[in-house]
Amino acid sequence: MTSFAVIEDQAAMRHGGMEHLKSLFQFPLLVEDIAEIPDERWLSEACRVVMQAGFNWEQVDRKWPSFEDVFSGFNIDAVAALSDEQLEAMMATGKIVKHWPKIKAFRGNAVMLLELKRQHGSVGQAFSQWQPREFGENLLGVQASGDRLGGKSAAIWLRRMGVDSLILTPSVEKALKEFRVLERFSGSRKAWSEFQPIVNGWLDETGESLNYISQVLARSTGDIYHEALTE
Repeated sequence: MTSFAVIEDQAAMRHGGMEHLKSLFQFPLLVEDIAEIPDERWLSEACRVVMQAGFNWEQVDRKWPSFEDVFSGFNIDAVAALSDEQLEAMMATGKIVKHWPKIKAFRGNAVMLLELKRQHGSVGQAFSQWQPREFGENLLGVQASGDRLGGKSAAIWLRRMGVDSLILTPSVEKALKEFRVLERFSGSRKAWSEFQPIVNGWLDETGESLNYISQVLARSTGDIYHEALTE
């Protein structure tokens, strides 16, 4: 297995030293802080990530207060109960982006989060229990039960919410290839079964988080500046 120290050294060299490199990073929240995040904030950010996929992120951000208004603050019980006709009426207001598959996904993700709430007491409690060593398996579960949260979307959402996350951006994938860790990463269950033990070894070696490992990889090679919003 490639020592993570080699990757850290290259990333630090490219960014003015380790101290400056670490100043660029986003670190996960404490478990107790994740547990306290209100349910509606999880749904709002999941929906924002869904809407931003393939769109201009800044434009979606500018319109997001209107989404919050139309969806009444993203109460997960209320959004999960919306009918097709109600969702269509919301699009017809002209206040939000008209994109039926994405808007319908808001309801699908509310249903997913409602189930987590029923099982754990709150959405925050559910995600506060995630373990970095089981990240791949947990992520696959969210991708399977969520709506339009495949690819990088679920990991981006969780990173934004403060959950320790590894985002397989193009820069991260390029680093994995250049350091001869993986030739390619498909995101499948088989791929995660091969990659998670490598990640766990890096966690042991560094004593750091998934956020840290992900962001060091992203900054160790290639043009990473255009990915500043996700890494």
